[in-house]
Amino acid sequence: MDFDITDFHIEPFHNFVRLKVRKLGRIKYILNFSKEFFKSFIVSLKSLANLDYTKNFKPQDGRVYVNTKKGKVFLRLSFLPGIHGENLVIRVLNKKGSILKLEHLGLDLNSYKKLKEIKTIRHGLVLICGPTGSGKTTTLYALIRDLFSPQKNIISIEDPVEYLYPAIRQIEVNEKLTYFEALKSSLRQDPDIIVLGEIRDEDTAKTAIRAAQTGHLVLASLHAYSLKTTISRLINLGVPKQDLLEVLKLVIIQSLDDVPCPFCKGKSCKICFEGIFDKRPNLKIFENFPT
Repeated sequence: MDFDITDFHIEPFHNFVRLKVRKLGRIKYILNFSKEFFKSFIVSLKSLANLDYTKNFKPQDGRVYVNTKKGKVFLRLSFLPGIHGENLVIRVLNKKGSILKLEHLGLDLNSYKKLKEIKTIRHGLVLICGPTGSGKTTTLYALIRDLFSPQKNIISIEDPVEYLYPAIRQIEVNEKLTYFEALKSSLRQDPDIIVLGEIRDEDTAKTAIRAAQTGHLVLASLHAYSLKTTISRLINLGVPKQDLLEVLKLVIIQSLDDVPCPFCKGKSCKICFEGIFDKRPNLKIFENFPT
């Protein structure tokens, strides 16, 4: 398996099925194959994921583990009914088999030092923001690994849990357990650090602020593209601006920059992928917010 691929997109049409992949942040067409093969493939995949393969009229999500020469790979499955059959997206997680350390993220020295300083923060809110696929979860778990100690109670709440980390307590959100309910209950579990996979609604946003105000360090991701949109997004979710600025310690805006192929200098060759050899995280870190 190519470990630079993050997603497989399988799209059925009238008389064929198309396979595309997202590699180094870009989607590329691979090939077409028969619908007969796709039907049998879906049955096998759903069986492995303990999903009901007879229900092809409603969305289903699942997960499977695959053993490869480079270790165990966790695949997250998303089935979505369409007019020509079920659309399937397979996200590849735990690609390296372990959670990266901060020093292995490819950060510049200044960004690395700023993230290491989070260890000195006892309470407040740290936000990691950026678009889908920008590596927010990878950075978030590298931070968790750096912050972990046996003397700290760390609880993560995610939808879904993307990296399995036995050193902390992980809670997965589902149809019966919302982010808000999980966060509210976790505050009764005497946590030192709370990790939110995403702030996505008013109740979760307000409860995260209250947790940060009452002696907890809250790490969370948010879909935002700048400091201004981050502040605006939380205010639009009902968080009073004064309360937000009082607890906000760091806002990290993350994106991924292309690393040109050193062999063809970005022109495309058999070694690279359309001139791109790798991706490197680019972090803009904001602190010291006036109240």
